[in-house]
Amino acid sequence: MANYVFKFISNVADKTQLLRELLQKDRQFMWTVNHQREFDKLKNEIVSPKVLAKFDVNKKSRVSADASSFGIGAVLEQLQEDDNWKPVYFCSKSLSPTERGYAQIEKEALAITWACERLEQYLLGAKFIVQTDHKPLTVILKTREVNKLTNRLQRFRMRLLKFNFDICYVPEGVNDEDIATQDVFIDAVRHEVDTTICSEDRIRASQKEDEAISQIMKYITTSWPSKEKRSSRTSPYWKQEAGTLFYKDRIVIPEDLRKWCLDLLHDGHFGISRCMSRAKETIWWPGITRHIEDTVNSCEICIKHRQPVTEPMLSSEIPTRPWQVIGADLAEHENKKYLVIQDYYSKYPEIRKLKKTTSNDIIEVFKEIFARHENLQKCTASNGPAAVPNIHKATGKQKVQSNFLRKYSRRTTIHI
Repeated sequence: MANYVFKFISNVADKTQLLRELLQKDRQFMWTVNHQREFDKLKNEIVSPKVLAKFDVNKKSRVSADASSFGIGAVLEQLQEDDNWKPVYFCSKSLSPTERGYAQIEKEALAITWACERLEQYLLGAKFIVQTDHKPLTVILKTREVNKLTNRLQRFRMRLLKFNFDICYVPEGVNDEDIATQDVFIDAVRHEVDTTICSEDRIRASQKEDEAISQIMKYITTSWPSKEKRSSRTSPYWKQEAGTLFYKDRIVIPEDLRKWCLDLLHDGHFGISRCMSRAKETIWWPGITRHIEDTVNSCEICIKHRQPVTEPMLSSEIPTRPWQVIGADLAEHENKKYLVIQDYYSKYPEIRKLKKTTSNDIIEVFKEIFARHENLQKCTASNGPAAVPNIHKATGKQKVQSNFLRKYSRRTTIHI
């Protein structure tokens, strides 16, 4: 019954979070006071009257979407004759374990994308308004260059291309449709840093104490010196906003806060790519890429749990006839030395016991075997000190080419 009326209930994913957790296979069923309270609220939602309007293609439509830690929800509204917006359709869904790991900005973009696709039968072909309480999305989903977005945000942007909409920022509790300005992204970065990295006041105070950044901010407020007088430490910096130094659209982190920011970026033991993606959204300093790589590569926990990289096995090319390609190596058994030669085509071995491993003894064995098997073209031997010159003397050939496998197996290929 609840599933049938879910579309008439707002934020149903959040309101049923505790109840849905009881249905998981690895969760012990234990009914608590919190479950009873959520269950009672859900019953009240089901029996309460909802003022829903019928959808009209001639009326102005808007979609409001939002995301939480556990779910996403949206509502389709239309402007009525009395200039009031009334809901037409509620929809929501719980986030998968993978989606819960998204950054908040990605969850908000997912909410908008999923809502538009869910309401496609109402929205496709019509112009509508999208409302969001996440300010960066007003730029990211409409005007920002696609190649400057992360891969996931690029995919959300591509999925929204078939819709004709205007997006506007509405703060929580405020119903204002047109607040976006040209500084929206910088404001969003400042807010994102303040809430996820560290306080902007702390960064601003640390920037004032940093000698290099203080000089740069002085250049920005007065004038930049000539190129000849400019130091190499000041050239990468870009601009200053509201007393805080920015590089393009990222806030500049002073030197004394960089170690702390690196630890926060690597919190959760993400890899280099994920840490770089998080840094590109908010913070910057000269050499940040190298510092992130050093932090990840030197993390003891990451090293302990890192999966070893195994090189793929490379197979040799199969010859077209017997004794076209052979392999040779020295072997030892019971303190006796042997020269082992094997045909790559038939796998037939030739084994000769050596009294000594001098060049002359090895050459004589090679000559005897080469005399019985004609038209040899290639011999692969171990990269020992005597292997190459001995085969050269036995064959009278001087052309040597390093095999691709030499990097891994320390072997040398000789074309005869």
